[in-house]
Amino acid sequence: DFARRDQRSSVSRSSPDNTSGSFGRPRPGMTETVHYLVELQAQDTSRSGTLGASTGAPVVVTGAMRNPTLPGADGPANLLAAVRVAASTDCRGLGCLVVLNDEIHAARFVRKTHTGNPATFRSPLAGPIGWLAEGTPHLALRPVRRHHVAVPKETDPPPVALPTVGLADDGRLLAEVERLGYAGVVVEAMGGGHVPAHLAPTLANLARRVPVVLASRTGSGEVLRETYSFPGSETDLLEHGSIPAGALDGLKARILLMLLLARREEVDDIRAAFDAIGSERFTVWRRGSWGPASP
Repeated sequence: DFARRDQRSSVSRSSPDNTSGSFGRPRPGMTETVHYLVELQAQDTSRSGTLGASTGAPVVVTGAMRNPTLPGADGPANLLAAVRVAASTDCRGLGCLVVLNDEIHAARFVRKTHTGNPATFRSPLAGPIGWLAEGTPHLALRPVRRHHVAVPKETDPPPVALPTVGLADDGRLLAEVERLGYAGVVVEAMGGGHVPAHLAPTLANLARRVPVVLASRTGSGEVLRETYSFPGSETDLLEHGSIPAGALDGLKARILLMLLLARREEVDDIRAAFDAIGSERFTVWRRGSWGPASP
């Protein structure tokens, strides 16, 4: 770990791949004296950090796309930029942030879009909320509000399936979700939230037993609610119990559903949470015009 004692700060390194099992909980030993936390990881950690972290400290996720043995390694520059963002008073109250390639992204919208490009992290729906110029963070947008999903300490979120639907899908995976012990399912549907017509009864039957959340496999845009009405359309699925994910992609919707199920929320409360969090918005930021962010 790397620390600057004069600012009572901490930087924590996580594994390079999936650390979503920790769900953004503070590391053992972290207290309210922590000034900021920078974590080296990617999109799953950042989203769970936004919803689950409650330290009050700025949380910034960063990483590297080029191996440190290669020319032009980006890790040191990304780490320095992340620390500068975490230490900036202008960047407080924004929820978990992702900082790479001198861009500042909200975890709510960011996605990894390329296997090796240093500019892999993008926010297709909203764009970056800020950037760094000559080492100084600059903001253009702030979230209208922040959402926090408190989970009891030491609670392990139950498993949630994340199947992607495609043409000629026979539905055998969906039919086995409950038997395999999944407590809920997020379906990455086609386009605005559509599945082949023959899968609609399977999803309707499943939604009577476990929460079924409908997301889009496109990775950008909101799930439709009332545009189409054919069998397997978004209107058909929502009328038979599926919950719209709003603008959350499948990965983010899965994390939210796992946290809500860990709280033992009922279906109506899960639906309300997705309505609120899935439609989160930004507003233009003006220095000095913002008070503390609402939790």
